[in-house]
Amino acid sequence: MQCAVHPNKNSIGYCKKCGRFGCEECLTKVLVRGEVGKQSRPTEALLCFECLGKIRSATERTAQVRKSSGAHKRVARGPRRSFRLSKSAVVGAGVVLLVCVIAAAVIFLPHVRLSRQFMTAEETAQEALDALAAGNAEKFFSCVDVRGFMCRMDSTGMTAKDYRQASGSRASELLACHEELLEGSFMVTGNLKKTFTIVGEEVNGDMASVVVKPWIQFGNKLYKQVVLERHASGWKIAGLAKPDY
Repeated sequence: MQCAVHPNKNSIGYCKKCGRFGCEECLTKVLVRGEVGKQSRPTEALLCFECLGKIRSATERTAQVRKSSGAHKRVARGPRRSFRLSKSAVVGAGVVLLVCVIAAAVIFLPHVRLSRQFMTAEETAQEALDALAAGNAEKFFSCVDVRGFMCRMDSTGMTAKDYRQASGSRASELLACHEELLEGSFMVTGNLKKTFTIVGEEVNGDMASVVVKPWIQFGNKLYKQVVLERHASGWKIAGLAKPDY
């Protein structure tokens, strides 16, 4: 078979792309990628100079397009970095706001239960008496040492030793039972809607005595003195004194 360009020369093959026969001057061996099963590997093929030029031009254009596309992506990353910065700024502002809210709560809410340890015996007694007059049993008993009160005031002879000898569950039952008894003895009509006024206070170490008007009704007796003891959590009412027969 003769060369399509040089008829006086024998062909050495044909172009893999256009199929024209060519001689050694017209055809050149190149490596092309062909499919073999699911894997591809380069193989040798003959291409004419015309087809080889077209392939090289197409390859150069593809490389140029990829290069320009990559540059475009790099330019587009600028705004994304600024977005991350703005997101960090929002998170920082949120943290600062949370800290401000917590600080405001600590400063402007001084009467939360945790602050009771800093209250004086008179302030504790006044809070309990106000709750008693309002019929708020839960708030009243938050100011009362139920165990100490029962050991001091219980007519059944319950003592601190009895509490110490009781197991954990038994001690909890005793506290619940005594709190219920105290609620029935305190939350009576005679103590409701009164305006209790503290007229005297005496503090001696971990013990304090507060005198109030009008007198407090407890059971079938009247008391004018509130006895308090100092605990780790603050002052607690531990009993009443000076009954009026």
